[in-house]
Amino acid sequence: MRRCYNPNHKAYHRYGKRGIIVDGLWHDFSMFKLWALDNGYKDNLSIDRIDNNLGYCPQNCQWVTIKENSQKDKVKKAVNQYDIEGNFVATYLSIEEAKRKTGIKHIGDVVRGSYGHKTAGGYVWEYA
Repeated sequence: MRRCYNPNHKAYHRYGKRGIIVDGLWHDFSMFKLWALDNGYKDNLSIDRIDNNLGYCPQNCQWVTIKENSQKDKVKKAVNQYDIEGNFVATYLSIEEAKRKTGIKHIGDVVRGSYGHKTAGGYVWEYA
């Protein structure tokens, strides 16, 4: 919820700023809990959005292991580049392509939210 609705959250630019929201029914934790228990929740699993361009809702979420979720990130995904004001600059087919074409390191850290990086090379980066 914080990533989607709190502009001060370190990952807000990858969620709320992109329009990723949480289904209205899930704002009531008891409703989310019912869905979770009916759909395979276990303590060793994490919630995963099937389509990363859509929000958190019953039709777009599933429970996966941390390993499965991290392997999903290894699939080449397009990344968008924005200037500091949030204006779109370019799309690259992968983090590797963006690094090669721009010469900017740490794009992957920004996209994945690693180490608290919010920008790389003076730009904001996110998965397309």
